[in-house]
Amino acid sequence: MFDVLESEAVSGATRWEVPQLGDAPPTVRRMEDIEATAFEEGRAQGYTEGFAKGQADGLEAVRKQAALLSDCVDALRDPLARQDQDLEQAVLRLAVDIAAVLAAGELRSQPMALRNVVSAALDTVAPAAGEPVLEVHPERIALLEVSLQTAPLSQPCRIRGNAELAPEDCRVITDVGLADASLDRRRRELLDKMLEEM
Repeated sequence: MFDVLESEAVSGATRWEVPQLGDAPPTVRRMEDIEATAFEEGRAQGYTEGFAKGQADGLEAVRKQAALLSDCVDALRDPLARQDQDLEQAVLRLAVDIAAVLAAGELRSQPMALRNVVSAALDTVAPAAGEPVLEVHPERIALLEVSLQTAPLSQPCRIRGNAELAPEDCRVITDVGLADASLDRRRRELLDKMLEEM
């Protein structure tokens, strides 16, 4: 089993000594401190990295929410702006319609008011080779003739009744065209002009 060594055979051998490790081997307490330090360093590094990532993710989420909120505000603002514009146009139409009703009443009760409309209509047509024909509602012919006696028109014309016209309307017909001075047409022109200026 085992060989026995003679002392002469091992005379040159040196005795094994326990190596010197410098400081004493770490104690359990020292190992726990190393472990706690490593744990704390890992936790601090993880916290720093996690905080930076969380902050970046949070900022991105806030940006997305802000964009969504901005889209919602725009979606609400556009219909409100359209409603404002629609309301403004409706009020304008109502004002023009009220003015037309008042003008119609004035034209019915004041012969000179109709004479002024007729005069303005005649001024829009160029003098033609023939005499222009002025059409008014038949009930208005007598009143118009009375007002023309005190304030004649700028050019002579022939007056003719047209029952299709409203009492406040008139038309001037020449060889080259027609001038429509109906209250409805004037109301539409005024409204269109005012809507364009909005």
